[in-house]
This record gives sequence, C-alpha cells and structure tokens, in this order.
Amino acid sequence: MKTKLVLDIHRNGQFVDELAVITANNNSGLFPVTLNDVLGYLRGRKALRAEIFKDTTAVFDESNVNTVLVGDKEGIYLTITEIELFELVDEGGNDPNN
Repeated sequence: MKTKLVLDIHRNGQFVDELAVITANNNSGLFPVTLNDVLGYLRGRKALRAEIFKDTTAVFDESNVNTVLVGDKEGIYLTITEIELFELVDEGGNDPNN
C-alpha cells in the first residue's frame, strides 16, 4: 500500500521548507517516509538546536492518528496528514498499471 503526505500550511514557521521537500520526495516515490519518520526528523532537529527550537512542537493529532500538528507558542502552523492510496487490480489478479 502506498501513502501520500498532505501538507497544510497555515502560516510560515520553522521547518516548513524542509517538510515541503520531504513531502514532495515521498509523494513522487523518490524516498518513502511515514509520519513517524517526520516526527523523528523534527525531534532530532530540535535536539540539535534545542535553544532555537524550544517553542516548536510536533505531535500526533488526538482526534486523527493520521495527522501530525506542528506549531510554536503562537499556535499550529502546519498540519501533515498521511493518506492511503489504493491501487486497482483487475479481476484476474493482474496489475492494470503494467
């Protein structure tokens, strides 16, 4: 099963450009990632520059486990949602994409 990431930018903030590249690479098939990978990346960046990113948070949305919320002291500025893509297979079990 393939997944796509949907980036919803509410306002500019830390990591927006980097997360846009990660999303594009995932969605184009160059380098697949999951929401856990995204959270790990953000936590790692925060650990490297803890003082600069001290107000940055990244957590799973309590109401939707397929969504990560990224924010700071001013509120959420980025929402990342993972959606599943289903591939069509004909009745004979053959992949119609081949």
